[in-house]
Amino acid sequence: MRVLFRHPCLRCRSIYDLKGILSQRKPRALRGASVFYSYEKPSSLKKLSHTVYECKYHIVWCPKYRFRVMDGEVRFHVRDVIRRFCKWKLPTIIQGNVQKDHVLLVLEIPPDQSGSFVVGFLKGRSAMKIFDRHKDLRKKYWGLHFWSTGYFVSTVEVNERWS
Repeated sequence: MRVLFRHPCLRCRSIYDLKGILSQRKPRALRGASVFYSYEKPSSLKKLSHTVYECKYHIVWCPKYRFRVMDGEVRFHVRDVIRRFCKWKLPTIIQGNVQKDHVLLVLEIPPDQSGSFVVGFLKGRSAMKIFDRHKDLRKKYWGLHFWSTGYFVSTVEVNERWS
């Protein structure tokens, strides 16, 4: 069911209620007005104490020197470490993929956490766990720097699908 509403405001319950159902009666000033936003799944909206949000980010980062080292056991270990840290720190993984030379994630991050903090946390903690488990990687990556310094981040549109 496609639900249309003007904005996800908590005070304007006559236009949109939080269960995703349009109200039967609109305010007189808004009758006949055009619809501004449309969401496929209004149940995907999350709530904090004073905020209703849907913040999704497409994030990609690579190992240092773009070496193709994430295959076999290393690949599954990186995947498990990222899953564990995301459960611990609150960003929700919508989609994730670990390739031989990069990690791709679509995360839903709450607005009280910045994207750069989450990426820095994931890269830093996962590098320490990878070096603890796979000692042979220390020969290629001196100084305990597994990931490259930069990353790619992009916001995901509301109606974009991830399949």
